[in-house]
Amino acid sequence: MTINEIIKQHCKKLGLTQKEFADMLSVSDKTVSRWETGNQVPDALLMPDIAKALKITINELYGIKDIDTKTEENTTSEVSYKINKRVLYAYKIGIILGLVLVVFVQLGVNLNVNKYGF
Repeated sequence: MTINEIIKQHCKKLGLTQKEFADMLSVSDKTVSRWETGNQVPDALLMPDIAKALKITINELYGIKDIDTKTEENTTSEVSYKINKRVLYAYKIGIILGLVLVVFVQLGVNLNVNKYGF
């Protein structure tokens, strides 16, 4: 749905004449007529006022359907997943560092054995 169709539909729904709607926005009724026919697009700065006058959101005025907001449960599970992923990453780093430490200790022992003949 285009902006002109949305304006026309909501004005009709609210029972507003072009003159009444124009007065609410401090524009001429001819301007509103041009919007409704699609011959002109409202100025971007007027969009919030138009949406307010039509009792709709800016997204609705632009014909954008509201995206389904995430529920708290979904958000919580995403956070848990990210935390678990970080814990797993830290665990892997710990294992790698532990193995590196064991290798260095073993090399150190082997170097001492070779050096002192133990």
